[in-house]
Amino acid sequence: MKTAKRILPFGIYLAPLAAMAATIQEVIDTLGNIIQSIVPLLITIALIVFIWGVIKYITAGADEGEREKARNVIMYGIIGLFAIVAVWGLVAMLKNTFGITETTTDIPQYTF
Repeated sequence: MKTAKRILPFGIYLAPLAAMAATIQEVIDTLGNIIQSIVPLLITIALIVFIWGVIKYITAGADEGEREKARNVIMYGIIGLFAIVAVWGLVAMLKNTFGITETTTDIPQYTF
C-alpha cells in the first residue's frame, strides 16, 4: 500500500502527457525531448559544483577543516558528472539496442 501512495503522484503528473498523446511513441518522444533539454543543464550544474569545490580548496590554505569540506564538494561534482554521463550513455545504448529512432517535430511556419 505504501508503494502505491508513492507511485500515484508520479502517475498523476504524467496523466496529461499521456492524454494528449495519441500513441506510446509520442509519449516516449516527448519524454525524450524533455530529458534531452535537461541533461545539458544538469551537466552544467555539476561542472559548476566541481569548479566551486576547486576554488574553495585553493582558497582554504592551511585550514584542514575547510580543505576537507572543499574535497567533499569536489567529489559531489565528480560523482554528479559521472552519474549524468553514465545515465545518458545507458539511455543511448538502450535506444540503439531496441531500435528507437529519434523523431523531430516540425516548428510551425507562418507565412505572411
